[in-house]
Amino acid sequence: MEELILIKERGKAMKLVVVGGVAAGASAAVKARRTSENCEIVIYEKGANISYANCGMPYYIGGTIKERDELLVVTKEYLKRRFNIEVKCNSLVKQVLPEKKKIVIEDRLTGLVFEDNYDRLILATGAEPITPAPLKGEKVFQLYTLGDMDRIKSFIENKCPKKALIMGAGFIGIEMAENFQNLNMDVVIVEKVPQILLPFDTEMSKIVERYIKNKGINVITGVGVSKIEGDAAYLENGQVIEFDIALSSLGVRPNSALAKNAGIECGLRGAVKVNEFMETSIKDIFACGDVTENFYRINGEVCWIPLAGSANKQGRIAGFNAVCEGEKKRYKGTLGTAIAKFHNIVFGVTGFNEKQLQERGIGYSAHFLTSEHHAGYYPGGQPLYIKLLADLSGKVLGGQVIGYEGVDKRVDVIATAIYAGLTYEDLESLDLAYAPPFSSAKDPVIVAGMIGNNIVKKEVRSVFKLPENINDFVLLDVRSIAENRRGALKNAINIPIDEIRARVNELETLKEKKIIVYCATGYRSYIVTKFLQNIGFKHVYNLSGGYFFNGNR
Repeated sequence: MEELILIKERGKAMKLVVVGGVAAGASAAVKARRTSENCEIVIYEKGANISYANCGMPYYIGGTIKERDELLVVTKEYLKRRFNIEVKCNSLVKQVLPEKKKIVIEDRLTGLVFEDNYDRLILATGAEPITPAPLKGEKVFQLYTLGDMDRIKSFIENKCPKKALIMGAGFIGIEMAENFQNLNMDVVIVEKVPQILLPFDTEMSKIVERYIKNKGINVITGVGVSKIEGDAAYLENGQVIEFDIALSSLGVRPNSALAKNAGIECGLRGAVKVNEFMETSIKDIFACGDVTENFYRINGEVCWIPLAGSANKQGRIAGFNAVCEGEKKRYKGTLGTAIAKFHNIVFGVTGFNEKQLQERGIGYSAHFLTSEHHAGYYPGGQPLYIKLLADLSGKVLGGQVIGYEGVDKRVDVIATAIYAGLTYEDLESLDLAYAPPFSSAKDPVIVAGMIGNNIVKKEVRSVFKLPENINDFVLLDVRSIAENRRGALKNAINIPIDEIRARVNELETLKEKKIIVYCATGYRSYIVTKFLQNIGFKHVYNLSGGYFFNGNR
């Protein structure tokens, strides 16, 4: 490895200026200092605080996190004392002058405008929330900064709202729905697209949606809010919803105006273009975090996914590369891995979903697994729902996991598998920790790998959705009679699995027919599919996910 060389210019210490001091900016500055003592480092942050835990803000509003100071991960005094990093809060950088290597700053407390010079500059200006003008109002809030959080908290304490409206059903919107409900508010969620949690496929998001509705929250999908007037929200379908407090959680966009005005090249959704070293199109200017483009590790495609994990990693790379010559650190892409919860249900996602694969024309296989999160004989097992997606060779491309316990570790295993380019067969061979309170001897991720490998290797034929030409198939329900009576697919033949061998002659006339076998979740039907396949049935398919995922289709 080439020896690390720290930058010096004319025998003087190099000056590194970082614009933005939350996730990416603070990470960049601290990594730069850990790499080099031979540089001056200054952070300009437009807000009053740096490096705060914005992901914890919903839980401070809802009362789970008791003290505001718990969100203040790092203070400017700490950075000065431990790392000799100068932090200037309430300082808005208004202009970058690359030809002069200067920035123009406004002190937001005094109004004073001044200049500062830099040798290397890192832009970490983040993103900004989107709230269209017709949806703004005195009782409409957004949640992106500590200031936003303080305004919501103060409004709740002073006005004691009883009815809350949330516009947007992404992660933040759903987390805030939980916390508003914890404050004894009646909550309505309105989502313009036909499903909540857009990173998930519809059949997975429906599991969460049912749970949210069962907790007493009204969820309206497929229709947006057209305007806000006072304490009333007018929906596109004519419905009117009255509220005492509303949250606009309609997404964010890159806060890239500073970069654009400096002549730095921007791309997807206006995000700053950077290379793998976090360098922009202008020499000696780097960018990192939510203001920058990203790329999918799976296929190298440019994307924009504003997540804290990516921002922190990009910040470290930008900080290192800004103060070093020689071998540079490279950013290796994102999978969009994310996780959140609503009360007891947890939902995690990584990699491509089915919609994304279809949009890119990537051939894929998909299947579902319903399991318990640990050994079935150990008390307290909770249901776990997994959807895995892979290319036609079995290389894992995406995963979605929903449940009540153990979701996080399964999502992380799948994310690691995608990062490493593993296949279903590799998942099947993983050596994962096992004891009855934590997992089964065959962990659900391993079982999901087994199922996928069976499908890819054509050891069993499978479908994960009922086909459009369903009338061309015979449906065989191998659940119990009692299960069948509680609900079944239309025109299905019901022969319980433990009667199938004794009654197989009843299916003799169907040997040349196309048969889809289903049970509650896909396991019993898999056994029957293999049995029928082994005794000469030529066109028999297992319905992945079973009645649980297909009963409402």
